[in-house]
Amino acid sequence: MTQNQQALRVPVLMYHSVHAAPTAATRGLSVHPAAFDAQLAALYDMGFTTVTMAALVEHWRQRALGLRPRPLPERRWC
Repeated sequence: MTQNQQALRVPVLMYHSVHAAPTAATRGLSVHPAAFDAQLAALYDMGFTTVTMAALVEHWRQRALGLRPRPLPERRWC
């Protein structure tokens, strides 16, 4: 990796399910929406920001797009 290709480290958070009333099958992998919001708020309080996956991929491809400090992928509800 050259100096112009310095590694950009972006943490990716993965939640299996964000649901107020998960099924028995997903209960162990679920987080309540209020807890999810609190976790994201804590990350923002620590200075993390969001970035869309499209912007992140474009940045990795072209190394031209400036990302905000401490980027996190943008929150998406499925």
